[in-house]
Amino acid sequence: MTPELLLGQLLNITGSIRGRKKLQKIVHLLQTLRGVRFGYSFQFSFFGPYSADLKADMDQLTQEGLVNETPYSTATGVSTFTFSLSASMEKLLKDVHVVKPADWADFAARLNAKSAEELEAISTIVFLERVGWSGEALQEQFSELKPRLVKNFATYLSEATALKAA
Repeated sequence: MTPELLLGQLLNITGSIRGRKKLQKIVHLLQTLRGVRFGYSFQFSFFGPYSADLKADMDQLTQEGLVNETPYSTATGVSTFTFSLSASMEKLLKDVHVVKPADWADFAARLNAKSAEELEAISTIVFLERVGWSGEALQEQFSELKPRLVKNFATYLSEATALKAA
């Protein structure tokens, strides 16, 4: 299945995803921890693992009218976007028989229930572990990269471990 159809399937499962950062982290964790074959390469950036190709695909799906990108302002005045399926993507998924639930559907829903900040931290931990960091060195590296999130490191590490085991 193409990455675009997988993105459509993801949005079909979750109903919607609020925020580009959250979308990036959900796809990163699905790909890394569940082996969902999106095929994106992730590099580390300010908000954690990021794929320029994923952004480009979402921009293209939005331009083609397959994904709805709706502006949303938070209570603190931060502007973000909510991504959801358009009727055209729903039809496309049915036409190519992508209607049955994926084996990763519950995992995707679990991730979507988390805040963007939680996903940023968890995704960062998983990324750092994949490149070889562990133990105290992992915590030190996380502290350097995410000083604003370090106070909850133990909680995030525990959640990352639980997600890997789920």
